[in-house]
Amino acid sequence: MSAARPWSGPSSYAAFRATAWAKAFARNLIDTAVGLMPGPAFRLAAYVQSLERARASSTCRAALPAQGPRPRFEDLLGMADATLDHQTILKLLKSSGDLTEAAYHRYLTTAFVARRIDLVEQVIADGGNGFGDTDLFHSLMLEQYRGKTDRSPADIVAAYHKLSGNPLHRNAAANLAADLIARSGHLADLTAFLDSLPPEHLTRLSAPTFLGCLRLLAGADAKGRVAWLRRAFLDALPPEQQLYFLDVLPPRDQAKLLGAPLTASSVLARFASLYSAQDAQDYQRFQRCVIAPLRVPAGPRSLMNIRFDADERRQLLASLASALQTGRGLGLVRLGDGEAYGYDHAGLAIAPDAAFLEDNETRERMWWGRTLNETARAELRRRFRVAVATADIIGIPSVYRMIRDRGAAGSPFGLTGGQRGLAVVLAKLGTDIPLTDRLLTEERCHQILFTRDTLERISLKAKRVVLVSCWRAGQIALTTPVPVHEIVIPAHTRVAKATGLDPGAPALFETFDAQIAAMTELCEPGTLVLVGAGFLGKIFISAAREKGAVALDVGAVLDYLAGYKTRSLADLG
Repeated sequence: MSAARPWSGPSSYAAFRATAWAKAFARNLIDTAVGLMPGPAFRLAAYVQSLERARASSTCRAALPAQGPRPRFEDLLGMADATLDHQTILKLLKSSGDLTEAAYHRYLTTAFVARRIDLVEQVIADGGNGFGDTDLFHSLMLEQYRGKTDRSPADIVAAYHKLSGNPLHRNAAANLAADLIARSGHLADLTAFLDSLPPEHLTRLSAPTFLGCLRLLAGADAKGRVAWLRRAFLDALPPEQQLYFLDVLPPRDQAKLLGAPLTASSVLARFASLYSAQDAQDYQRFQRCVIAPLRVPAGPRSLMNIRFDADERRQLLASLASALQTGRGLGLVRLGDGEAYGYDHAGLAIAPDAAFLEDNETRERMWWGRTLNETARAELRRRFRVAVATADIIGIPSVYRMIRDRGAAGSPFGLTGGQRGLAVVLAKLGTDIPLTDRLLTEERCHQILFTRDTLERISLKAKRVVLVSCWRAGQIALTTPVPVHEIVIPAHTRVAKATGLDPGAPALFETFDAQIAAMTELCEPGTLVLVGAGFLGKIFISAAREKGAVALDVGAVLDYLAGYKTRSLADLG
C-alpha cells in the first residue's frame, strides 16, 4: 500500500470537493442497501419470508423443463415440493434465468438485513452459484457483524481490490476493508490503507466507520494524517452530518460548527436548525418525534453531557460507588433502538404498522435466532416494562445517537428500523419510561465510562462481582481482589459460534428465569452485577437491585473485554 496521498495537489482536492456532496448522498443510499445501516428491511424480509413459506405438492425436478423457453420463477416456485429450502430456491432462480449476480447479492443482503445469519452462512458454504466476489463480500460482512476476523491486513486489502473491480461491491468495499483492518488492531496498516484511498473511495466510508478510524488513529498521528483525512471527509458532508464528529474536532472547529458552547442542548438546537427535511410533513414529524422529547431539562438529575463533561462522568461513577458502600440497591439500564421491542408505536405515524412488526421480528431473529408467538412476545414485553420502571439511572437516546442514525441528508425520518426504534423509545419518556426521581444520562454511557480500568476500580468498592454474560469469567478476565462469579447465558447470534453455543440449544428467552434465580442467590447489598444480556438484561437488573445489589447494564462492553468487537467501529474507542 502506498502512503502517498492521491489528492495532494490543490486542483485535485478542489475537484474532490466539487463532487463530494453528490457522492456522500450516493454512499448513504448504498450503505442502506447493503445493510451497513439497516434500511426498510420489512419489504426485503417479506420477500425472503414469502419464498421460505412457499409450499406445493410437486417435486422440484418436475419444475425444471427439458426444453422450450425458460419458465417464470413464480411458476417454478409454485411447482416445488414441500422440501423446498433456500438452496433449492436459488437453483430455481438459476434455471429460470433470474439468478444474476445482482439477484444473488440482493438475496443474501435481504437475508442479512433480516438477520437470517444461518441462511447466509448456509448459502455461502454450499457454494456452486458461480459468484465468488459476492460470496467473498458476504463472508466479510459476517466477520464484521461478529466483530472478529482472522484475515491479515494484506488479505483484507487484497479483498478490497478484488471487490472494487466488481460494480456490485465497489461502493462498499472500502468501508468494509477499513472496518475489518481497524478491528484487527493493526493501526499502521489502517493508516496506510486510508492514505492510499482515492478521494471518491474515502467518501464511501460510513460515518461510524470513519469516526472509529479517527478515534483509533488519534494517538498515533505522528505525521498529521488524521487532520488531513478528517478535513477531506467532513468537507464532503452536509453540516447536519458533521455534528456527528464533534468529539474528534478541535475546540475551535466545534465552536465554529455550533455557534455556541458545546452542550447537549446546543447540539440539539443546532441539529434542529440544520435538519434537511424531505417536506413539511417530515419536518413536523422530526420535531415531534426527536427534538421535542430530547429537550430534557438541565439540572442535578440530568447527566446528558456525559460525553464531553468530566464532572458529569465523575458524578455518575460516584453515585455507583456510594450505592456499593452504603449497601443501597441501584439499577442502571440503557434504552436504545432495540428496547423499542418493549413498547407500542401507537400515535407515531412515521411508517406503516408492518414496518414496526418486521422490526420486532428482525430483533427476535438477531437476539434469539427465531421469532416468537404473540403470547410469549407480550409477556416478555410486559416484564421488561416493569423492570425499566424500577431503574434508578436510565440511559436514553441522545442527540448524538440521533445524528448518527440520521441517514442521508434529505431522507425522511422513519425510513430505517433504527430511526423507528429510537422514536418509539423517545415517545415513552415520562410515561412508560419514568423520569421523575431518576438520574438521566445517554444510553451510550457504557461506551463512554465502562472501560476495563473503570470497572475494575468500581469493583474495589464491592463485596463480590457477578457477571451475567455469554462469556466465561476467565474470558472477561477482570483483575480485582474480590470474588468474581459467573452466570452464563445463551449468546446473541453475533457471538453464538464463538461461545460454542449449540445451534439447537434453547435461546435466552427460554432460560432466563432459571438464570435470574441463580444470580439472585449471589446478590446482597454491596454486590456489583455486570449485565450483558440485551433486552432481557433489564429484567436481570431489576431482580438484582431488589436484592440490594448495584446492577449495571454494560451490554456489549463484555464482548469487547472478551476480545470480540461486536458493535459499530465508532464504539471501539
